[in-house]
Amino acid sequence: MIKNKKGFTVLELLLAFSLAMIVIVYLFQIVSLVQILYADNQDKSALLVKQNNLVEAIYQDIGMFEQKGEQLRGIAPCNGENNCYIFQFFDQEDKTLKAYTNASSGKKYIAYGNYVVEYPKNTTFGNLVVDRSSYLESDGIYGDSAYDTIVHISMPITLNDYREQYDLNIVYQYNSKNHPDISINV
Repeated sequence: MIKNKKGFTVLELLLAFSLAMIVIVYLFQIVSLVQILYADNQDKSALLVKQNNLVEAIYQDIGMFEQKGEQLRGIAPCNGENNCYIFQFFDQEDKTLKAYTNASSGKKYIAYGNYVVEYPKNTTFGNLVVDRSSYLESDGIYGDSAYDTIVHISMPITLNDYREQYDLNIVYQYNSKNHPDISINV
């Protein structure tokens, strides 16, 4: 009788099948990890777009007085509320910049006027700070056209789930000689 040695033994088939299963399990884990990272990055990206829109709305409002006449009248803290400032305008309705937590849902928000950005529950807000500083003295070098005053609005924002900072930072420079009536109460 002639033996046919062209086939695989059961042991060889089991070994090949086992190796294939190990490779498939690792590939599945990699695909699963990539899906999680993609979803996280989508969430972060959406949050950054919303936060950018909020910052852009603030820049448009406080930047308008340089282009269309004196619009910004002042920035003052809200009465009795933390992390809240009122932006007062001459030619439009006052707007409030406020960071708060919804007591019933636990969700975190930052609102400016009618625009609201929702943050994950596990977000930590630091103190909202508005600061104004003049950095150029009237020495005649720059004349009356110098942008000599900076308004800095900042708030540390930590997304604890991602262990990342998404701070709110707005810096606006203007000429206080052309707009002496802007009051920044801090």
